[in-house]
Amino acid sequence: MRKVRELTRGGPGALALWVTVSLAPAPASARTYLVLPDGTGDYATIQAAMDHAVDGDEILLGDGTFRGEGNRDVDCDGAITIRSVHGDPAACVIDCEGSAMERHHGFWLWGSALIGVTVTHGYDGDGGGVRLWEGGIVSRCIFLENHATRWGGAVMCDMTYEPIVSECTFIRNSAEYGGGAFI
Repeated sequence: MRKVRELTRGGPGALALWVTVSLAPAPASARTYLVLPDGTGDYATIQAAMDHAVDGDEILLGDGTFRGEGNRDVDCDGAITIRSVHGDPAACVIDCEGSAMERHHGFWLWGSALIGVTVTHGYDGDGGGVRLWEGGIVSRCIFLENHATRWGGAVMCDMTYEPIVSECTFIRNSAEYGGGAFI
């Protein structure tokens, strides 16, 4: 109320400014985007959906296997959730198609969440499957045959003070340090 009084004392211009700011639209509510392995849905790839998402949004991944550019090496920045539609990691697979000759990982999560997917065939220096940076959540995921030449074959937690990795399965992942995870 004090701010209103100060603005009204400033004359008609100050009051008009206050009214304009007060009538500005509120932030949009969270959105949900659907991405399907065949490139249909709201966006053709996971990265394309991520590039349009903002904090609070959710990216749903349909059943099937995601491959290729835009469906691997995904950079997830912000409080965005990526999860499989049905919550079954065996039904929603991210095949990174990585190798020593062509390095690819699944996701870099910068405060984002990854829930209910399988990440396989990631191959990178650190975090072959997923790399958590400054927070992040990985839950109910399967990590299958990922590799890192240094740390965290499946999961690498870097500059992360409170990483959450829960209810995940690690199968045949390898690294110099921490085949399953390095925190």
